[in-house]
Amino acid sequence: MTNPKISMRMNGVLYLAILRRWGTVGLNQTSVEWGDAPIKNWSGTAVDFPGRDSKKISPAVVLDGEAQKYHCLACPLGCGGTMKANGAIPVSHKPEYETTLAFSGLLLSKDWEAVMLINDLLNRAGMDSISAGGTVAAAIEWFEKGLITKTETDGLDLTWGNTEAIIVLVRKMIAREGFGDLLADGSKQAAFRLDIRGQEALVTAGGSELAMHDPRLDPGFGLHASVEPTPGRHTTGAFIYYDMFRLWTRVPELPKPTLLYSKQEAFKPSSESAIKSVAMSCYTNFFNALGICLFGTFLGLDVLPLFDWANAATGFDLTPQEYLRIGWRIQTVRQMFNIKQGIAPVKIRVNPRALGFPPQESGPNSGAQVQLDEMRWNYWAEIGWDPETGIPTRETLLALGLTHLIDREEVYGIQDHLDLSGLSGVRSDLPDPGD
Repeated sequence: MTNPKISMRMNGVLYLAILRRWGTVGLNQTSVEWGDAPIKNWSGTAVDFPGRDSKKISPAVVLDGEAQKYHCLACPLGCGGTMKANGAIPVSHKPEYETTLAFSGLLLSKDWEAVMLINDLLNRAGMDSISAGGTVAAAIEWFEKGLITKTETDGLDLTWGNTEAIIVLVRKMIAREGFGDLLADGSKQAAFRLDIRGQEALVTAGGSELAMHDPRLDPGFGLHASVEPTPGRHTTGAFIYYDMFRLWTRVPELPKPTLLYSKQEAFKPSSESAIKSVAMSCYTNFFNALGICLFGTFLGLDVLPLFDWANAATGFDLTPQEYLRIGWRIQTVRQMFNIKQGIAPVKIRVNPRALGFPPQESGPNSGAQVQLDEMRWNYWAEIGWDPETGIPTRETLLALGLTHLIDREEVYGIQDHLDLSGLSGVRSDLPDPGD
């Protein structure tokens, strides 16, 4: 499997057709094959989880067990669904893409019924499946490398694809019992409690386990996982999202991607990429404030006229640019909240493994490396935050009407309160990946 050199601008209308039929699981198997889904705690490729394995979590398998679809109020898509009761598994919510891949390819598990059971257990416990899957993956890697033994794992044989042990471990995490209690707060806290010094297995950003979308395929996922005030998320931005949002149709000054483009171009830090990424952050904050579903926005602004609808609902008469400015203000306030809590933005960085350091030698993402530091510098400069620290500048706060923050201690002399030691000149492929 080779790394394709040409990419095509994504049409969100096509993706929504997939959502309508299968829900988010519609690209389960495809995502494994084209390099979007991380395999074996981000160290493997589709070679380690080949078609004979990924077909067991295919959309057809999911659809076969679906009892009925359900919709959010007035939604024309209906991506949700309930599953038929199956033995010990009661009627339950259909597993989403993230849960499915977190408990299949990420752990090299081929058991679809185990995915359904774990999905139901985590849903009822109110535990996040992305973080749970990433934490279990880290524990399996620690076990494989001899950093923990059966003494620590309560006798569990934590090997790749050992479904029975994985299910027991998830139950222990939910009950905060034994070894599960050590893992229940995520992989970063688990490493601290277990005194594990090597942090290569912690595929996180800001302590949050990464979602099942690989920056080595779309560098935008790595950038937004690092620069957003809520790090590690997959719903805040990606280059493929920019394609589908079609912001340039309402904001002509924004870049319009060509239909076909070199995949290498996406990996080159540039001012144009920064403009796209900042526009995505502003737009995402805008439609989140409206309470609009991310999937709906994939229709594109030329199909889903959210700016017009916002004016109609509020009585405002704002331009698209003014609404994006509101999103910019929201993003900046969110960043300021983190800074007030003593969080240094420059210390939030994606695990080097997920950025291609070292690069994969085979599979669809072979050779891909994300130059995160340069991309992040460009993003911060474009959004009006100090490009070295990620701290909003006085000029930006003044421009956004946040004058009450300008002379607050959270901003003025902030470097005196944040620990920025040792960060000058440090590249994203060399730091403590758990930070």
